Amino acid sequence: MWDSLAEICRREDMSLHEICSLIDARRQASSLTAAIRVFTLTYFRAAATEDGHARSGHGLLYSGHRRTRRTPAELSGATHRRSGLPS
Repeated sequence: MWDSLAEICRREDMSLHEICSLIDARRQASSLTAAIRVFTLTYFRAAATEDGHARSGHGLLYSGHRRTRRTPAELSGATHRRSGLPS
């Protein structure tokens, strides 16, 4: 949970105190710990779009394909180096 919060802080350019205060101010009937867990899950779930999954290579874990490192150009919309298909 703490690693996830640190990542959110980095991405949002906010301190841990600022993020936790924001969560605390918006929570309703739950404990702060539970509200932080829900916030973290919701934050990353919102970021997990189909496009994001495809770009990161999700779905290849058990298919026998080897994942290869992708260049920033490939991640930004260039073609995939092995298939030649759009990323």
